[in-house]
Amino acid sequence: MCVKTRNGTYPHEWNKAAYYRCSKWCAYQQNCPPNYYYYAQINQCQLQPTDWTPRFDLTGRYQLGWGYFMDITQTGYNVRWIYETNEDRYAFVGQYINETMIMGMQTNIKKRTNCIVLENFELSVSGKRNFCRTRATFPCYCIDELPGINDISSGYDAAKMLSANEQNSKYRIFDLSEQNTTPFQTKILGQDRVFTRPKLVQITDISVRKQDTCQTVAYTFESFFRSYFQSTSFGIGIGIPGVISAAVGYSQTLRQVQEAITKSEKAVGVSTTWWGLYSVQLAPPFLLKLDPMFIESVDVLASEASNPSNEDHQAYYNQFVETYGTHYVSRIVVGGTAYLYTLLDSSYHKMSSYEETTSQVSLMFQYQQSYVESQNSESDWEAWQQTAGNYPVVVNRTLFSIHNLIKNKPTVREHLRKTIEFYLQKGVMPTLAELNGRSIGRSSLIPPKPQGPIIGLDVVGCGYDLLLMESKYCIFDQSNFTDNEQWSDPYNKTLTYSIPDGWFVVNTPESLTFDGSILVTSVEDYFRWTTTVTVRESGGWLGIGRRRSQKTVTEFYRRFYQDYYNLVLRMKQIGWYTLSVTAYPYPKLNPIAQTAFNNLPTNFDIKDLQIWEDFFNIFGTDVVVSSNMGGQVWAETWYEKCLTYEHTQTWINEQVSTNWIFFTAPVKNSQDYRQQVDERFKQYSKSSSQLLGGTESISPSQWEKWAPTIKTRPRPISYRLMSLDEILPESNLRRALKAAIHYVLKTAEKEDHNYVTQLENLRGPPKKTVAEMKFVHDELNQ
Repeated sequence: MCVKTRNGTYPHEWNKAAYYRCSKWCAYQQNCPPNYYYYAQINQCQLQPTDWTPRFDLTGRYQLGWGYFMDITQTGYNVRWIYETNEDRYAFVGQYINETMIMGMQTNIKKRTNCIVLENFELSVSGKRNFCRTRATFPCYCIDELPGINDISSGYDAAKMLSANEQNSKYRIFDLSEQNTTPFQTKILGQDRVFTRPKLVQITDISVRKQDTCQTVAYTFESFFRSYFQSTSFGIGIGIPGVISAAVGYSQTLRQVQEAITKSEKAVGVSTTWWGLYSVQLAPPFLLKLDPMFIESVDVLASEASNPSNEDHQAYYNQFVETYGTHYVSRIVVGGTAYLYTLLDSSYHKMSSYEETTSQVSLMFQYQQSYVESQNSESDWEAWQQTAGNYPVVVNRTLFSIHNLIKNKPTVREHLRKTIEFYLQKGVMPTLAELNGRSIGRSSLIPPKPQGPIIGLDVVGCGYDLLLMESKYCIFDQSNFTDNEQWSDPYNKTLTYSIPDGWFVVNTPESLTFDGSILVTSVEDYFRWTTTVTVRESGGWLGIGRRRSQKTVTEFYRRFYQDYYNLVLRMKQIGWYTLSVTAYPYPKLNPIAQTAFNNLPTNFDIKDLQIWEDFFNIFGTDVVVSSNMGGQVWAETWYEKCLTYEHTQTWINEQVSTNWIFFTAPVKNSQDYRQQVDERFKQYSKSSSQLLGGTESISPSQWEKWAPTIKTRPRPISYRLMSLDEILPESNLRRALKAAIHYVLKTAEKEDHNYVTQLENLRGPPKKTVAEMKFVHDELNQ
């Protein structure tokens, strides 16, 4: 190929998106930029060829298996597909390199671990909807982060008996980011697992499972409390220092058992299954690298409050303990634990010996293991074992006081030790007067320090994807906090939060912003009601991209446009406060967003589409300028349209209302009301309920108990958006960004229209009666 000339370029034999470059008589393969092809006439790469086109069109839907579909879109020379299974989500982007061959990359996201696998594909197209993979390579794979590593790098609050990781704290004590070149490999439930291995950490495969059919019988709550936390050991002979009043406030199990023992005089039998997979041991602290933020926090104590003389100085130490905990974790065991608590009436345990009681507790444990089964015929214990293997947690900890990590600052170390001891004894942070032995009233202290930034800063001032209806990377700078900008709960002034410059809060405490039922007729209406979004010139684009990323939304589309269903939503929305950004001017962009905007083209050209799509994937198409924070509970009832041909709308409304009676009246057993629903309606309907905000572990049927928890954990229930281009000054960049947003949204709208049309073409004629529907159901079940 390079025989006639020392230098020059020549076409590739079959890849029209590549060419050879000769250098000193040797040929080197070169690839054209994306969407460019090599022209031999001018010896250059140019956008889209004029002398050939793809021979076949692959656009369409392909069934890969039972319930799995692949949607392929071919536009010009570009091909994309997307599909997902129960375990994985796949997306492919490629381009034709000649009339019948495609080259591209598939991204595979593992749902369980969020691990991403990249695969290079070459496809041979042999028909209108026929192709095969001729080659696949794996240029990139990832290793799961070792479960438990966040726990051992963080602190532990021995009063609350909670790790910083369990409290969702982002602050770490140790910097374990440096990785060993050899990963940790183990086998869990017969499957090979590979995890990252930080340096200066020893990981040991233990694979031990223990079972105690009756670990103990607790007649007092103090003895149960000791048993509950026996998996946590404290170094240098320190016993369990947990403050019962503090720990009970963070554990529903402790609260329920405390009430059963103290109010109902019950005894509690404890049965345990303990499964340890591996242990993680830190190197000695003097060899470990401390987290930069932890080092900076210690330096602040030394520079600002080395010898505390007033309450402001003591506040530094209290905040340090609140942030990093009282102890650091030196060793953990990771695996799973399952507990069975048997409540014994006083009439039984007071008349029976300890041996008789433990025997009965053991029999109950064995019965529950053998005979309790879930709906898929898998016992609860088998389901627990599978969950513990897939999502292992910390089951044992060894702790040491955090003050031992402070070297060369003896006064800071000693005062921190005294602060921790007081906190562990009293369950509250001390004042300086209390540490020095002087008793003064709490009311005379300085106003409470903010507990942290106000909840909602991860939404307001951040990007928003109109198509996926989800928040994106934050855009405005939130780094500037001052003591003057704070917000307090109007009903509890001790709950105080800081607000960054450029944000403001309006109280709307316990306001019932919506309470009613809605008949939903489209997927867009569903998104508008369940996630209220106000945006200028939305054009009907809300949420239409979700079907491409969520299987549940795909099911919504099928129910609306392929099957014959109606949907009724029953909703309650409770607002607590509204968080907004100031306008004129808006807060300045944060450094990451500013850099991203600076790197955008100043003119919109379709050939730069990938640049714009990458930007939108990170920052979205809009910015959230205001959000009502609170909670939302809603129930969905899908019913087949055939019911409307045999019954009045009044009858249907009565069935729906009875189905969700707990929304309008407090009930002790909503299942009793469920039994009053007509059998035909139950047969041809589907129901579900959800909570947003507050303590989501509470059943939606107990929404009145859930409502007060919104105060400490509000979530956005409505959004006010502004297109990203509107936050920029008038410029070429602003016009280019506006054009790119419009192009992306219009393209998505067309794809959505085609998708809905396809579903409508697939469905048959509607069934007019329940009898016809029953015939169809019987045919399917044979």
